[in-house]
Amino acid sequence: MAAAMGDEPAIVVGDYYFAKAYEQAARSKSPEVVAILANAVMHICAGEVRQQKIRHRYSTGIDEYMRRIEAKTATLLAACCDIGALLGELPDEKRDAVREYGRLLGLAFQIADDVLDYVSSEEETGKPSGHDLAEGFATLPLMLAMQDPMLAASMSHVLADGRALTIEEAGRVAARVRASDAPRIAIERARVLASEAVTNLDGLGPHKDALVALADYVVSRKA
Repeated sequence: MAAAMGDEPAIVVGDYYFAKAYEQAARSKSPEVVAILANAVMHICAGEVRQQKIRHRYSTGIDEYMRRIEAKTATLLAACCDIGALLGELPDEKRDAVREYGRLLGLAFQIADDVLDYVSSEEETGKPSGHDLAEGFATLPLMLAMQDPMLAASMSHVLADGRALTIEEAGRVAARVRASDAPRIAIERARVLASEAVTNLDGLGPHKDALVALADYVVSRKA
């Protein structure tokens, strides 16, 4: 949607789907489903506020990044899996495992998505390389690249905290990050998380096949 029509229509469509989710939750006649969904949305909103507070702070550390994507992305996938397990009447132990699968998969998804922002073309993603950086947000590939002292020193004047980058500057920084080992290291972290997610599916039998395939897709997609 964002690639085809831009960010604002995509946000409106996202709002529509949240409303649709609440409608479906209400139709389930399960107060717990509504509570899970509401809790997830509250965490997502808190994560978005957290992200806005550190906009243009390029020195943000990896621990803060992980907390941010936990709130913004992992929470949603964990809730989706939890609701499915609840409605599928899985026992508590398996429900906990499926929820954890969703949480870890959400982390893997967001890291992989942030890598794509550096390594994929505008034709593939609908956004120029380094779009997140141009918006003022440091993500894992940049953080890993900045662990190289020489690379960090060469970009310190551009990536000064509180400074907004131009599209051209973001593109140049993205090129430096892309040429480093950072995207490879980041996607490997995503693969490890996806693999850990799948281990939570042991005991689900053949019903887990689609979830295993989803984990593979999340860390191998190109757009």
